[in-house]
Formats: sequence, structure tokens, C-alpha cells
Amino acid sequence: MREADLPVLPAQPGVYLFKDAPGSVLYVGKAKLLPDRVRSYFDQASRRAIPKMGHIADEAQRLEFITTQNEVEALLLESNLIKQYRPPYNIILKDDKQYPFLAITSEPFPRLVLTRRQSKDGKRHFGPYPEAGAVRRVIKLLETVFPIHTCGEPGQHPKKHCLYYQMHRCSGPCLGAVTPEQYQALFAQVEQVIKGDIDQVRERLQEQMRRAAQDMDFEYAATLRDRLQALERIGGTRQSAIQLGTEDLDVLGVALAGEYAMVQVFFFRRGRIIGRDKRLMQGARDAPSAEALTRFLMEFYGQATSLPGLILVPEPLEDQEAPTAFLSQRAGKQVELRMPQRGDKVPLLEMAMHNAQAGLESEIALLMRRGENPALAELQQVLKLPARPVRIEGFDISNLFGEHTVASMVVFQGGRPQNSQYRRFRIRTVQGINDFASMYEVMTRRHSGSLAEKTDPPDLILIDGGKGQVGAAKKALHELGLDHLPLVGLAKREEIVILADGSELLLPRESLALRLLQAVRDEAHRFAIDYHRRLRDKGVAKSVLDDIPGIGPKRRHLILEEFASLEELYRAPLEALAKLPGVGLETARRIKEHFGGPGSGGDKPGFSIEPR
Repeated sequence: MREADLPVLPAQPGVYLFKDAPGSVLYVGKAKLLPDRVRSYFDQASRRAIPKMGHIADEAQRLEFITTQNEVEALLLESNLIKQYRPPYNIILKDDKQYPFLAITSEPFPRLVLTRRQSKDGKRHFGPYPEAGAVRRVIKLLETVFPIHTCGEPGQHPKKHCLYYQMHRCSGPCLGAVTPEQYQALFAQVEQVIKGDIDQVRERLQEQMRRAAQDMDFEYAATLRDRLQALERIGGTRQSAIQLGTEDLDVLGVALAGEYAMVQVFFFRRGRIIGRDKRLMQGARDAPSAEALTRFLMEFYGQATSLPGLILVPEPLEDQEAPTAFLSQRAGKQVELRMPQRGDKVPLLEMAMHNAQAGLESEIALLMRRGENPALAELQQVLKLPARPVRIEGFDISNLFGEHTVASMVVFQGGRPQNSQYRRFRIRTVQGINDFASMYEVMTRRHSGSLAEKTDPPDLILIDGGKGQVGAAKKALHELGLDHLPLVGLAKREEIVILADGSELLLPRESLALRLLQAVRDEAHRFAIDYHRRLRDKGVAKSVLDDIPGIGPKRRHLILEEFASLEELYRAPLEALAKLPGVGLETARRIKEHFGGPGSGGDKPGFSIEPR
């Protein structure tokens, strides 16, 4: 697999799955930031340090990803996916396929331990986790929050206090400073946090910190503050998926862009996420997302071998009774379609929606990278073009109080800008402000003479403007016998597409076709403004050069051709000016002295340059 074949990854935590050509999972990994972690598999230094990374990337044919709210959620999701797929490159599988657990022992003074098996000796188990290091990190974090002992089983009272007790990191069961009952109560709080219920523990720590501050025990108050901060890190990274008890359900998320829609479904069994599936659908332009959901329900669950009793959807379906009856018949039991408004299931729905959007954007970006820009297909459809508009030319007019009127032409090939094919035009036949006449001139010049001979004809012409500008361009094309060239305009304020016949087309805001037209229009506007500023600067420079002795029309023209702006002229070295034909060292020195620029010996410039 090449790095260029990777999907576009959002800068978020999540889980990634390397797959081979038949679609089997080769490796499941987690990441704090998906792009950074996945790209490391293609970094030569990383591949030399860990050869396995190179083997995975070389054998893989594609990569999928699932975003999560945080890294710990990614850790737990990674665990479930590794258990489901048993990928050959995940190290955990080599340890007798036994996943590590976090356990609380049943001793009078319990401990947090790592174990490979769920024994029946009274331990309370939590997990499993994908690898032992994850369990150790969780234990270390819990030891930061709670004053639990880290040594072996407490024995006889030692003669002196240990360092952990002095630092308030241990409650001192070895010293008899805490009873077994008190210590059991402490571990009840530990268990609450492991399960994700931190509210009561937070309130208790906050109250203890307030009391310590009131008693002027600021050292202990600072310790409690640090524990609260550690607790907040745990609370901010818990996995919402484990808060479902033993419930079985599927969660659907949907996203639309142009003619494409993506539905992602997450499978939760006995309160844990066990997998995910997704479908990219075409023909969704102008269709409501509920229609895409209904189509997915009918097609996907029509082939499913088992269904849960509850399916969460992000919005009600138009005709929910029919799909519900169909699903119930398929499942042989009552299936409920529900859109949660509040409660612990809302975050699950948000996760599915977020992943559907990220997945759709990734798929579209990948299509564009491969030259299969979906916006072009949508443009062909909405504008009823005979072929996909591979070459799009955008035009804009720019002027300032009727002076230095210019036009720009930008070219997009396959949806991407082609800077080498951009063109600028100085309007010759128009006096004052007349955008319509200016557009007529530039369209005539573009499609006649040497420019028309040297460049390919466009598949679509886009005008930055409304009906007047489009009408002027249409008139020029008609007189040249080019009525067959597709022509549209895009008004700035309303973002309405103006067709050649003057009719209007309003595209949805999420339309890929509209996004591409906006990109072409904005680039044409930027290019025209840039050219106009350069001409304006040259106009000012011309008046400045007229005041310098020895600078006639020829030398002035030569200098203005060499330097695009006043700032360039001001900052030019003396030697660069002197090398210009017909200028020489003495004339160059007079220019620099007049401007007071670098190399003149003056302290201040003779004119100001406004920053842009």
C-alpha cells in the first residue's frame, strides 16, 4: 500500500484497520491523532526501528478508520475489534489469545492487579484490554487519584512511614492508619471510577479540598487538587459505549454531500461495540437523509442474519411503520426504531453521525485524488451538460473607480486549479466602469486570435457575476459562433447559479457542484484583484519616477516592467537597478536617493508603503 492511497484522515483520536486485498483485517491500532500515527507506517525511520510497521503497510491494500471522542475510548474500541477480527499482526494474539484484565482483589486491603484470566477467587474483573501496557497505565492513573497502597500485601506495622504515605499517596494500611472497612469504602470509589461513574467521587474530593483549605492544610489541599485533575482526565476519556449494561442495539449515522450519501452502523452487543459497517450510496442529490436511511435499512437488514431489538436513527423516517414491520418480520421479534432526544444513547448517535460525516469526506477526497471528482459528475447532471466539465474556465472583472480595469481567467482541470494556464487581461475598449462591456471584450479576446488557437476550449465557462455579466458573455460567444459552449454565472451574495438563458438554479449548500463553482469563482476574483493591485502600484510608481531627473519614458517603462510594485522597487538593491539596460550606476543611485531606500544612505524612505 502506498501513502498516496491512504484515505483523508481527520486529526482526531480513533482506531484504524489495515486490510488486505480480500478485505481481511491485518492489524488494528489506536491513535491519539489518526493522521500522525498512520503516516508513521510509511516513514522510513519508523520502518527501520520497527520492521513490523513496514510489513503491515506493504501487505495492506486499504485502510479504514473509526473516530472516537478520546484516546481511552479508542483503546477500548481497539480491544473489541481485536477480539472480533483476530488480526495476524496484533501482538496480543500470541499470548494464548488471552486478553489482560484489570482486577480488584478480594483481600481485606484490596489491590489493583493485572490478570490474564477471569478467575473465580473473588476478584472483580474489568476489561478486557488489548495489551498489558494499557492495564498498567490505567492502574497508574487510578493510583494518582486514590491513596491506595502500591506495595505487596500489608504485613506488620513498619517502624517508619514510607514515602508514599508522607506524600498522601497512600492511606497507610501497613501503619494501621486505616481500617479494612474504610479501605473497602475507598475501593468502592475506585470501582465507581472504573465503571465511569465519577460524579460522586468528584464531589467528595471537592468537599475534602475545601475542608483542607479551611483548615489551612494547603499541602494536602494541593494533593487533593492534583487528584481532582487526574479524575477529570479519567472522566474526559471514559468510553461511552460501556455504559449500556447488557443491551443489544445498532446505531445509525448518515451524511450527505451532493449526489453521495454515507450511512454507518455501529453494532453494540451486551453493552460493547463489536463492529461497524458502512455503505456509500449514489443518487442522493436533493434527497432527504431519511430516504437514505430507509434505503439502507431495507438493503442492509434485508440480508442480515440477526437483528437487535433496538436500532437508533438520527431522525424519524417518513414512513416508519413499514420499515419497522419489515425489520420485525426479518428478526422474528419486535424491533424498535428510535430517535433518542436525551440520555446515555445520545452520545452514541453523535459518534455514528460524526463518523458518517468523516467517512463521507474521506471517500470524496479519495475519489478526487484519483481523478474521479464527484463534483464534476454532479455538475454535468444539474447543468444538463453533454459531458463532464473537465476543463472549467472562470472569469472576473476588477476596477477601481473606472481606472485600471482588468479581467482574470483561471482554469480548473479535473476540479483542480492549473496555475500555469491562468491569464490576465487589461481592458482596452472600455472607458469608466462598465462590467458588462468589459466582460464582452474579455470573452471576445479569449475565444479569438492566438489565445483561442493555443488553448483548449472549455467544457464550462463560469462568470463571477449575475445576469448582466452572463448576458454580455453570451453575446460575445454568439457573435463568434460559439453558442454551444456551456456558460453559467455565480452571484456572490445569493450564491445562485445563473444559466445562459437567464434562469436561476439554487443548489443545496452541501452540494459538491456548488462548492466547486465557488472555488473557481473565488480563485478568479483573487487573481483579478491581485493583478489590479499590481497595476495600481505601477501607476503610483510611474508618477513617482516622473519626478526623478534623468528618467525618461523609455527608462520608466523598462523599470516598471522589471518591478511589479512600489515595494519591490523600493527594496531593490542598488546593483540590481544599475544592471538594467540604459540605467547605469548614477541613475540607479539617483533613484535610490529619491526613494531613500536601502543602499541610498538615507534614513527614511521618501514615500510610505501601505501594508496589504
